Amino acid sequence: MLPMATLCSPYPARAAWSGWGVFAAAWLCAACGVSPKPEPPITVGKPPTLDDTLVSSRVPDQGEAAEGHLFVVGSALAVDPPGGVVRAFNLDDTEPLVDADVSDDGSFELELSAKQGDEVRLEVIGLEASSGPSDLTIVELGAALEPVEPPLVDCLGLSPGGLVFLAPQQKGEIEVVDYCGQGIELAEPRLRTDRDYLEIGGDLGWPVTLEKNEPITIQVRATEGEPGDEYVLFLEATAPQADRRAVSVRLE
Repeated sequence: MLPMATLCSPYPARAAWSGWGVFAAAWLCAACGVSPKPEPPITVGKPPTLDDTLVSSRVPDQGEAAEGHLFVVGSALAVDPPGGVVRAFNLDDTEPLVDADVSDDGSFELELSAKQGDEVRLEVIGLEASSGPSDLTIVELGAALEPVEPPLVDCLGLSPGGLVFLAPQQKGEIEVVDYCGQGIELAEPRLRTDRDYLEIGGDLGWPVTLEKNEPITIQVRATEGEPGDEYVLFLEATAPQADRRAVSVRLE
């Protein structure tokens, strides 16, 4: 009998076949046409994004919110794809974070302790992935929030950026670099609140002056907390200009 590869070829074999041979060939060729059921493709959900231009503040009506609070509002399509929650921190006070559900149209509204001039950090925590943080300023009450523009945005670089994921008790690293050679001086990192259970940069002598394109590594460890908890620390430059960068540490 001919090998299977020959039997499944589209070209006829040049051999005399007996009746049973032809039958066997036909059966085997039919078998060649049967392929395993394909596995369904593995799909990964699209990370959510926040459209900063669709976020504004709203002054509460009398009795609608606690004293000193206002509403941060994302209009329809602010979050894409919709779902999950928007998490908010006021970077200029020590009140607890606030989570608000995202509606089916991508809108949201949350009540936050804040005032005009404060900087607010917003993050979208989706069902499968999260956005990076967006830092916005309440420039005018009742108007659109505006992106924070750090004075040293072109020179002071942070990696992995404004959001670090850590397991409880695990150590992580934040790399900081001066791309411009301006002699950036960093003060000792500080925590947003006394409820942010982090140890930061204890192996370095502060303040630190950065050399051009020579990164330093700041170690971070969560001393307490459970998966889902999130803390905020500040890295602050004191020279040649004052600059503040917030880093969120989320436990997973």
